[in-house]
Amino acid sequence: EMPETARLLPPFIQKTQGFSYKSFETFHRMELAKILLRQTAISVNEVASMLGYRKANAFTMKFTKYVGTNPQNFRASISD
Repeated sequence: EMPETARLLPPFIQKTQGFSYKSFETFHRMELAKILLRQTAISVNEVASMLGYRKANAFTMKFTKYVGTNPQNFRASISD
């Protein structure tokens, strides 16, 4: 059985933040991905895995939708 606090978290986030838990989770994953891509040389595949994505292409698609460019181009634009 799920702990009480885990069951209460999604409705709490929806009520206090005004968006779904999934949106909240995606926001934080993508912000962490941007930090990792900016500040480390970790591969995109490793970043995807660290953030809980089983497939790097699923991460790449989500990152591209969220940020507007793919992880490789994002990283390249930082070093320009």
